[in-house]
Amino acid sequence: MRSAEEHAARHGLELTTSGPCPMCAGPTGTGYQGCLDDAGRLADLINFGDEANHITRFLSVDTMALQHSEVHGPWNNYLHLARIQLIMVDGLRWRYPFTPLLSAATDAYARLRSPSLPPPPPGRRGHLTAHDLAGITDGAAAARFVQHWARSVSDAFDPAAAATVRPIADDFLRRLDGHRTRGS
Repeated sequence: MRSAEEHAARHGLELTTSGPCPMCAGPTGTGYQGCLDDAGRLADLINFGDEANHITRFLSVDTMALQHSEVHGPWNNYLHLARIQLIMVDGLRWRYPFTPLLSAATDAYARLRSPSLPPPPPGRRGHLTAHDLAGITDGAAAARFVQHWARSVSDAFDPAAAATVRPIADDFLRRLDGHRTRGS
């Protein structure tokens, strides 16, 4: 598995430790690491052990991954954007056991295609960033922020992106139905 630095280098990007984040342009002062630190504050504000807060956890992970696409593999955008769509458009209450089913749907989709879901240009990946969490001190406000942040980032993708990940979302829903039918 490649490190974030190795993935970034493949995209011609250096992860500096000063200035704004080179991907989302968040004014962290410590580059990408600042985004990680800012997003990590969610764990101080929200009890992720409580199942009621899992949606916020999933959306924050998906949003961070989409906003910082250069630090992971090319197929991750598909999975993260499909999960945001399933949660925010389809209204699915995501649970941890669903993720392997979504991974399988993404893998099936990937077998026949080359990755072609590029992120928006750096600095144009939504009007909100993890750095905007810095002023939030309340868990309920942080959960509301994550909803807006996820919408901001998913909307920043080319409008065709939603159509591109729809087959993955639909395949996932078929797999989920089959999984439930078998009593699992």
